Amino acid sequence: MTPPPLAAEGLQMRVSSQACASHGGIICYPSDHPPIASQPYSTPLRSHSSPLLFSCRWLYDDALCKFLGTLDELKAHCRTNHFSGPPDAQIECLWEACTYHKRGDHTVHVMRRDCIWRHTCEVHLGVKRGT
Repeated sequence: MTPPPLAAEGLQMRVSSQACASHGGIICYPSDHPPIASQPYSTPLRSHSSPLLFSCRWLYDDALCKFLGTLDELKAHCRTNHFSGPPDAQIECLWEACTYHKRGDHTVHVMRRDCIWRHTCEVHLGVKRGT
């Protein structure tokens, strides 16, 4: 499916999101073009002159973080503000609507800190490894 064209070249894209029940993730789409019910966009869109922007949906004290930036900026933001501790620290993903649990043990809801960025990219941002 091809996304609808932008109204004006160079328009900075505002990104909205909705919960994705199948993976507990967030599907992002331009706020002025909501997704078709059965086919949401898996990643934010951009115009030719604007960078691809991602919204941080990490919950902190029951409030959304709402940081907005490029993928690299979001990675630095998350590592600085949300993913603390040594690489093998066990942390819970607090991304909005995340239903992560360990395979084989649904009672475990934590993962190693050095794995959470990959989880965030793949599950919540729709970015696959190597892209």
